[in-house]
Amino acid sequence: MEIVGYADRFSVHPGETIRFMVSSQHEIYRAGIVRLIHGDENPLGPGYRDERIATEVDDEYSGRFQPVRNGSYVTVKDHADLDLTGSFTLQAWIYPTTADRDQTIIGRWSAGDMTGYRLMICGDGSLGLSVGDGSVTETISTGTPLRNGVWYFTAASYDADAGRVSLYQLPITMWPQEPSRAVLIKDTGALPLKGTDGPFTMAAHLTALADGKPVAQAKYNGKIDSPRIYATALTEDEVGRLRRDAPPAEVGDGSLRAAWIFSTNFSNDVVEDISGR
Repeated sequence: MEIVGYADRFSVHPGETIRFMVSSQHEIYRAGIVRLIHGDENPLGPGYRDERIATEVDDEYSGRFQPVRNGSYVTVKDHADLDLTGSFTLQAWIYPTTADRDQTIIGRWSAGDMTGYRLMICGDGSLGLSVGDGSVTETISTGTPLRNGVWYFTAASYDADAGRVSLYQLPITMWPQEPSRAVLIKDTGALPLKGTDGPFTMAAHLTALADGKPVAQAKYNGKIDSPRIYATALTEDEVGRLRRDAPPAEVGDGSLRAAWIFSTNFSNDVVEDISGR
């Protein structure tokens, strides 16, 4: 759209102030106030009708293009506990709706210098783990596409001592010969891991523009529930316990770093960490 805008509030009383934010691809645009009489353009009705109201707003303005950043995501401020450079496990329940593109589920990934880690959906629709140290990036995936509209238990663990990655892509509906079920255990050797100063994110990762403002990339479409982070490579048995809803603090022998839930307060935009940390 060549020109879009919004107001800072829905309505005002006489004497109050309302502000309009406008993005325009034109160098000059004109603004005015109208009384809307009929907004339905259906040809079977009277058609669009309005009445112009003379106000101080009537004028020409300089246009400035401001891109619309769609999508929502969660950010967790920089913390040393989330700077995983050794063994770790990432886990989350997910319900993908467009599993056919690169999407970040959870992670601490800096797209600017390609450092950090993230649990992701790869371009082929499969579950993956991506890590990088700024010079080398490595992605391990199940190679089996997820199905849209299905809940999955997903987890990725990295055993730094053994040089091994384990990926779990387990649908909650277990049909006979379920095509999207996958478990991958792969000897990778040492992975290129390096800490980053960026925030931990859910449903996207961030990169910085030239002006320093963060912009979300690889935005996830779907639902996420119960993300967990451990500073150790959980065993297959421990991963199974998480899948069976074991309390996160009772798994991992004290290595739990964070356990977020989204159901404690729907009225605000704060996500609660129940790990005790």
